Amino acid sequence: MSQPRPPRRFDERWRLSRAGIVNVWHYLDNEFDLSGGRMILRGTNGSGKSRALEMLLPFLLDADRRRMDATGAARVSLDELMRTGAQGQANRIGYLWVELARPGEYLTVGALIRHSQSASSTKVWYFTTPLRVGGGSAGGGGLALMSGAREPLSRDALTELIGAERITDSPNVHKERIRTEVFGLGGEAGRDRYDGLLQLLHTLRAPDVGNRIDEGRLPQILLESLPPLHEEALARAGEQLDGLTETRAAQERLEHSARQVATFLAVYQRYSAETLRSVARDTVGAAEAVTEAEGTASRRAAELAGLEAESSRLEAQAQQLAEELGEIDDVLKAIESREIFKTADDLVQRDRAEAALAAAADQALAGAERERANHARTVQDAGRALDELRQTAGDAAAVLSVARECLHEAGLPAGGLPAEIRTTEQDPTPAWVLLRISRHSDPEPVIRPAAAAAGGAGERLTLAERRLAEGRRLAESQQQVLRVEADAEHLRGAADDDAQAADELAAERDAAGVALAQAWRTWAEDGETRELLGELDWAAHPAVGPLILDAGTLTGEPGALTGGDGRPVAGVQHGSLAGLDEAAGEAARPPRAAIETERASLGLADRSAGEREAALRAERADLSAERDPKPADPPWLAPGRLGEPLWRCVDFTDQLTGEDRAGLEGALLAAGLLSAVIQSDGTLRAANGELLLSPASVAGPQPSRPLSVALRPDLAARLPAETIATV
Repeated sequence: MSQPRPPRRFDERWRLSRAGIVNVWHYLDNEFDLSGGRMILRGTNGSGKSRALEMLLPFLLDADRRRMDATGAARVSLDELMRTGAQGQANRIGYLWVELARPGEYLTVGALIRHSQSASSTKVWYFTTPLRVGGGSAGGGGLALMSGAREPLSRDALTELIGAERITDSPNVHKERIRTEVFGLGGEAGRDRYDGLLQLLHTLRAPDVGNRIDEGRLPQILLESLPPLHEEALARAGEQLDGLTETRAAQERLEHSARQVATFLAVYQRYSAETLRSVARDTVGAAEAVTEAEGTASRRAAELAGLEAESSRLEAQAQQLAEELGEIDDVLKAIESREIFKTADDLVQRDRAEAALAAAADQALAGAERERANHARTVQDAGRALDELRQTAGDAAAVLSVARECLHEAGLPAGGLPAEIRTTEQDPTPAWVLLRISRHSDPEPVIRPAAAAAGGAGERLTLAERRLAEGRRLAESQQQVLRVEADAEHLRGAADDDAQAADELAAERDAAGVALAQAWRTWAEDGETRELLGELDWAAHPAVGPLILDAGTLTGEPGALTGGDGRPVAGVQHGSLAGLDEAAGEAARPPRAAIETERASLGLADRSAGEREAALRAERADLSAERDPKPADPPWLAPGRLGEPLWRCVDFTDQLTGEDRAGLEGALLAAGLLSAVIQSDGTLRAANGELLLSPASVAGPQPSRPLSVALRPDLAARLPAETIATV
């Protein structure tokens, strides 16, 4: 016996490894090794090959004691198997087992059989265990079904070895356990598949299955073996077929959507290119606006510097006036200290002069304060203008960045755009000086005012703002003009495309017209057309004739067809298809009528032939069934007479030919013998009009052969053959 080889596929499936029979039938302790799940048994007839297979498989898989006989005759029973070969054992115990194996794991499936001779009954327990038969003694980790004294293992000892949960006396429990643990088939669908598998095993193990296949009964074998399809499986298959239709429809919708998306993509590409051109023009305009704003900022910075210089001059003048006022105060005090001016008049004059000088100084200080306020407002206006310049420059820089990205995505050059847009600011350090703001206060640190220059800067700022607004308005107008030009260009391109498409369609129309004319010519000149429709003058036909005469009739624009003299042909339009649809139908109408008439005649003949065929088939069925028609009885016979007629009791012998049989049957019918009746006891009755025959006289002619040479008793007759033979 060769060593088992590892399976080449499905390594995780269980495979047959070994099998054995212990104390059943004539087997005492036999073990069979299966190589790769296969085994060949050789031996003479009656040596027990079929009996061994009947006891092992598929009995150990389905636990069905009634179907152990491979022939299906139910002649094999466990009671008989346990009684045979018992050799005086009153209570005989035996085992049937198979070992399944897969990588790193074994499973033993077996049956414990106990037969009681006194009760004449056999009890079976089924078990499964990972222990291997013959792996050692009971305490050594194996399953020893036969002791050293050649005694089979008892049920209690088996239960102690494998556990009570692994042994059962219920065939259904054992069958379900094998279905789930060995075959992995769960649920109702798994149960149906397992039943079908067992039915297939029972069918294929029959000893005559090879002969049945040779006889051409393979479809019948498969029909008996394979289970019917489950309703759920049929429903799933129908749903999948319905799903194929829905999938096909969805695919068509997707293809249509893809074509629409492709069309939209082409339109959107043209739109994107035009949008990029518009953005590029906006970017160029914004760059120009930024350049202009930078120039305006430079001019305003120069004006601010001039205002600051003027403010410095005014501050110096105010400082000089303040110093002069101080000197005057000192001179006044010196004068007041002299004796000559101590008189009242002198003091009054001096007070008046001092008041005048004080008023002039206050006016000068007030004027300087106003100039400083105007200077501060001018500086604030310049700061706001600078903020607007920063905002404009930032917006222009953002537009420039977007334009660069769009040109990059569109694959267009960006060399015509400025490198960057930025503002350059110069923030001069403010000059702080000590000034006397009031005549009676100390000097304070203030920025030198420049009132006159600040007023001029404000006017120039207003003028610059008006010019900036005008420039923006002009830039917007330019953009509108560019957009209108782009729209006009787009419309011109669309018109060119439409004209080209119209030319292509006209060319296709002319080609189709020429092809249609050629097709009409080919069809009219075809031999089959002439055979079916006859000889027709198609050139004279008002609709088909122009196509036959000129293949270019349908080309060009539709209009009146002109003849050779340049004048239009009455009733015919150039490029018109009127009347072509009805031309072939009108020409085919007479042949169709003839064909319909012929079809009606053939239909009547077909129905007649069908009726004749049905009658012949019925006659053939009667002949195949070998039914003998009842011959007509002669008028002198009494109706309802008792007995069996002769034509039901006899049959022709094999040596007669067909002609001999027909002649003999006609002679018997003409002689009235074919309808003669035979009594069950062989007697004759003349009262019912039967024809009586007497033996031939010695003087008369003698027959050369008796009727028994040509006729013999029919096996299907109701009377015994001996009774018929005597007649």
